[in-house]
Amino acid sequence: MAQDAAMLLITCGCGQRMKVPAEALGKTATCVRCGERLRITVETADPSDWGSDSDLGSPPPSSDQGDVTTSGQDPVHVLRQHGLVDAEAIREASLVQRDIPRKTWDLLIELGHVGVEDFHAIMAKQKGLASIDLPNYNIPREVANLVSPEVANRGVLVPVDRLGRLLTLAMACPLDVEIIGEVEESTGLKVKPMLSRLDDLREVLCRQYGEQTIRDLRRGAPDDGLGEVAPQLKTNPVAQRVFTLESLAPFSQTLDRLAKVTKSSANGSLLQSATETVATDPVATAMLLRVANSEAYGFTGTVDGLGLACTLLGPDGIRTVVESVEAEDYLARDDGIDYAAFWKRAQFCSEAAQTIAGEMHSQVAINAYTAALLHEIGRLAMAAVLPNGYAEIMKGLNPAERTATETKMYQVTAADAGFLLASRWNLPESICEPIRCQRDPMQARSSRDVAAIVALAVHMADAHETGDSPSLDKAEGLLAELGLGPQVLGDVFRETVESASV
Repeated sequence: MAQDAAMLLITCGCGQRMKVPAEALGKTATCVRCGERLRITVETADPSDWGSDSDLGSPPPSSDQGDVTTSGQDPVHVLRQHGLVDAEAIREASLVQRDIPRKTWDLLIELGHVGVEDFHAIMAKQKGLASIDLPNYNIPREVANLVSPEVANRGVLVPVDRLGRLLTLAMACPLDVEIIGEVEESTGLKVKPMLSRLDDLREVLCRQYGEQTIRDLRRGAPDDGLGEVAPQLKTNPVAQRVFTLESLAPFSQTLDRLAKVTKSSANGSLLQSATETVATDPVATAMLLRVANSEAYGFTGTVDGLGLACTLLGPDGIRTVVESVEAEDYLARDDGIDYAAFWKRAQFCSEAAQTIAGEMHSQVAINAYTAALLHEIGRLAMAAVLPNGYAEIMKGLNPAERTATETKMYQVTAADAGFLLASRWNLPESICEPIRCQRDPMQARSSRDVAAIVALAVHMADAHETGDSPSLDKAEGLLAELGLGPQVLGDVFRETVESASV
């Protein structure tokens, strides 16, 4: 079908759904039910219906040029006209937008569908738009403060000057009349948009607002260990949300069993019973480790195993934790994530790590077991902070595809999120770093032996999940780092598979 015949599906506030031609983007339409006029933008249209050739009746777009962007077109429509994006690209952006309030054109660039230089060149060709060289501008603080950090980051814009009631905005997309209108309404000023390079704007936004974000997030957080996460925390909303998570809901099945244990066991046997009950559940383990590593117990950043955590908490402490947390029946959820497979993978990886450490006669078996058990807890964290789109995006992907897709869509992986969460919860560095470096242990500043054990266990877990055998080529470097022979790979894998099938 020719592009000119493409249609958009728009929805009025009254609930009426209507189809309009794609070229109506940036204009207004009148609702056939209530008579309300609404602007037609990518944000108000359903991207999944782009390209539909249905001839359902639809109201004609308004010809009122006062309701049209500077160039008469929506910025995303401009990209479509130049053949830079298609319906699938817009659909991807819409999935991310379900959880992250970003402009569609900005996400299309972030997702790699549009090059930064191509976008800037297209904007520069629009009539009536002047440019500004932002690095050469000294922006007064009182001018910068006219626009909130949330609006500035979402719109990728920076106020640079005010003359009376005229506010000059440096913008990556001066065609974005929606965000311009939002700034005008919040400031009471008339906006003069000027084109600026996206990279220059990002640098200024990070400098103006990034350090404040770090200061806000650090309140109540550990002072040490933020060096690795600070860059993401400055600019990435997913990283910021994960870092502020106070807790994750544990599996209800584990918590039910733990509650029974705490009620039926005498204090003398409770510690062992509780440890055995929780030891295969990554979320419940993280929950008890988080409490044991809190300042209340005086061992912040040192409790690396569940047995020590339960000993520190004691029978009463374990009961308090169990009774204060609301569990989640993940196995009953139908959101696209296979939580049963997640749980089994965590158990497989932790058992493999423990066996590898045993082959080495290593003293880090507890660290390796714990880090391996928690290696994908970041997936649950991302599902918690991205409740509307993450599960659908991840549905049906294998481990390698998950990591690549997370990087593309959110610029944060589950390993990143797990590291952020573990750091925020004061878990020892010997647990945090192996989670972050689970696919590249050479990046670990410390605990490299634990990181290499976890990476080897993760490689085996990947193979088990996809029904393959672990590749010796991929594992050879890890085996050498750990001083193990090639036969260990097959031996540990078979032993762990057999244990998992029991």
